[in-house]
Amino acid sequence: MSKELLSLYKYYSFESGLKTLSEGKIKWSSPLIFNDPFDNQCDFIIEGSKDDYIACMVNNLKAHVSGESRFKYPFSDSVVNQQLAMLEGLPKDFVFKLIDLAGSSSLYTDNEIFKYKDMFNVAIKQHLLRDSSIFCLSENNNNILMWSHYAQNHTGIVVNFKDYPPADSPIKLAKKVIYSENLPTFRIEDIAYRKLSVEDIYSAFTLTKAKCWEYEQEWRIITSMRKSGSLYEIIPFAKKEVQGVYLGCNIAQVNAQEVISLVKNKYPWAKIYQAYKSKDKFAIKFHELIS
Repeated sequence: MSKELLSLYKYYSFESGLKTLSEGKIKWSSPLIFNDPFDNQCDFIIEGSKDDYIACMVNNLKAHVSGESRFKYPFSDSVVNQQLAMLEGLPKDFVFKLIDLAGSSSLYTDNEIFKYKDMFNVAIKQHLLRDSSIFCLSENNNNILMWSHYAQNHTGIVVNFKDYPPADSPIKLAKKVIYSENLPTFRIEDIAYRKLSVEDIYSAFTLTKAKCWEYEQEWRIITSMRKSGSLYEIIPFAKKEVQGVYLGCNIAQVNAQEVISLVKNKYPWAKIYQAYKSKDKFAIKFHELIS
């Protein structure tokens, strides 16, 4: 049985939607210009005491020096990697004694642990936030608030983008956003013992939003910015990814006709729908426009 292809929706103002469909290109954004100051810009909460950290450090270093488990911090320029390389060049017996001495002493203070946690958060932001390129979509097309906020008070449009395998569509890579009351939280031992992959950390950072945004039912396609440090980039999409266009219930007639003409000419396979207000509920409904 074939897997159903992923189908998602993008809300646009009339002008932005028309430009997107006319040019066949979509805007991918850096999280640095997102409208939520927590989105991709919050710190992780790292649970664990000084004793937890010391135990992890001692066990990891001994395993590394003995060759039982070679440790490499995910970020290649990490100070941790530099320290490990230095230890590898020393006699093992001496290194084990040094590790035990460090673990039993007051070398690591609460302030040092705070610095470690801060260093981890800084590394995440430097390596991930700076170069992320994200395209945001929704799993629904009839949310009243979304139409109000992102489709210019229901005068814009919603475009249905669907995975199109012949074009190796990026839509298939979309991941669902997680909504939470709390900031992303990791245990210090999960980080120290590498129970978390870079992908786990990346997903928690880029796919976790505050609970109040849950109404958006957001999905995200995340990649790396082609030009590092850019705030956005415009990338062409495969025409066949467009499978439907929805006209807002308050769209001006002249604007509606312009969108309809464009879709019929450039995306003749795509269905066109007109939104209207339900007569007995606070709800948006659609009827298909048949030419």
